[in-house]
Amino acid sequence: MQLLEREPALDALAGWFAEARANHGRVVLVGGEAGVGKTTLVNEFSVRHGHTGRILRGACDALTTPRPHGPLADVAPALGG
Repeated sequence: MQLLEREPALDALAGWFAEARANHGRVVLVGGEAGVGKTTLVNEFSVRHGHTGRILRGACDALTTPRPHGPLADVAPALGG
């Protein structure tokens, strides 16, 4: 599947990822309305760049009352905590 009109966002993510790999630290939050393609964008970025470094992904719960700090709890095991 080819993403349409997503190259600017993918290029921005790639730039921030390069900064993180150069020990400049980086946290990127992807936000937007439901159905806009956030997950698809992150999946595509992970496919393109996941082999060059560690990518941690967390997600908000689709619940009326989401878990406190849900995205952080998603990535904590990968960081040893």
